[in-house]
Amino acid sequence: MKDARVRRVVKAGKTLLIDGPASIIMLSGKATVLGAPISPEEKVLVRFGKRMPFFFLEDSELEALLGDSASIRELEGETVPQSWKEAAQHVISKSPRLVLVMGGVDSGKTSLCTYLANLAILHGYKVAAIDGDLGQSDIGPPATVGFSLLERPVTDLFVTKPYSMIFIGSTTPSRACDEVVEALTVLTRRAEEAGADLTVLNTDGWVSGEDAVEYKVRLVEKTSPEIILALEEKGELTPIISTLKDVEVLRIEPPETIRRRSREVRKSLREMAYKKYLKDAKVRVFNLNWVRLEGDPIMRLLGLRCTPDQERLTELKEVLGAPPIYYGETLDKAFLLLDRCLNKETRAKLELYFKKPVVILRRGDESGRLLGLKDSRGNLLGIGVLCNIDPKRRIIRVYTRVTETVSSIHIGEVKLNTEGKEIEYPSGKSLKPKPTDINL
Repeated sequence: MKDARVRRVVKAGKTLLIDGPASIIMLSGKATVLGAPISPEEKVLVRFGKRMPFFFLEDSELEALLGDSASIRELEGETVPQSWKEAAQHVISKSPRLVLVMGGVDSGKTSLCTYLANLAILHGYKVAAIDGDLGQSDIGPPATVGFSLLERPVTDLFVTKPYSMIFIGSTTPSRACDEVVEALTVLTRRAEEAGADLTVLNTDGWVSGEDAVEYKVRLVEKTSPEIILALEEKGELTPIISTLKDVEVLRIEPPETIRRRSREVRKSLREMAYKKYLKDAKVRVFNLNWVRLEGDPIMRLLGLRCTPDQERLTELKEVLGAPPIYYGETLDKAFLLLDRCLNKETRAKLELYFKKPVVILRRGDESGRLLGLKDSRGNLLGIGVLCNIDPKRRIIRVYTRVTETVSSIHIGEVKLNTEGKEIEYPSGKSLKPKPTDINL
């Protein structure tokens, strides 16, 4: 479908809700988006799956280029809730070090963080915005947490440059609670060290169930915010809030105009973000003698240095019917790299032969894994996609745009195909082994 170009005159005091993908140019007048002033000739991009509220302070004219599925809806008055304005003014008057924003999925957390950050900047604050949502990250790629230092008001945190990022490797917080809590604690410290007067920490939408409550409470205890802005409709945050101590909590409502996004739209947004951070990527080859593998403990086995035992190889050939591509052993595990899957009977023979558990790796299974590439200090340089690991030649091939010296590569559990689409796994199947499954 061809993009549609439209011009529109809007009266002062009106709001246009614009769903992307769209490109908006103000021709005359004045408007704001979540507190960010929009001036004539300024272009504002509205991403697919996103909604922006343009509130007009003067009679104005704009030009909009609307993509497929984009829409414009005009409303009377401003859509930013009064409770948001009061909460933002309260935060600015209190001058806290850290404000944490909490709420369920599609409750308006990112919009609230953007609005609060914009108003604080307009009041002279140096603001850091931390994105703690692994699955719907606006600062940095999915499966990471990161923060930006904001120099001016923004309409979308996605356009900001990450100041610091930490690779987690999962898009689901429930699979990496400890890692996320630790990473966000580190980022709050880094933001303060970078000179932020106010840090706004956005969290993910996982709030229901005992595990979610425990996770969120632990996050609050570790990061120690002075103020929590709790977005809720029907008391869904009460189990979390009632457990907290020594922190001010402001309960505020989500906006009535919030856009609810489907699972498919959220997945598409992640895939757009992968493409952004892999733009102009090339294949790089790293020597495993100089680069350390981290993350997935099974994949890390391919990075171990093992000296082939010819007698073992001969005996394994008899058990398997063909020699393995590669094999190695740790104190409590043996691992084999093969071209095929094995039946239960052959697996049982191998465990009897090795007298310990055997991990079977099939060649090519590692391809497509999302990676975090780090420098010698452990700082994340960027992401990449694993092409393959050759344990015999001691090399790993990675598709990435990172050009700096890499000291370690963190192998995540997310897997992408050659088109950058997330690969779905059968329900209940886990890519991430339990900590007790393997020891290195």
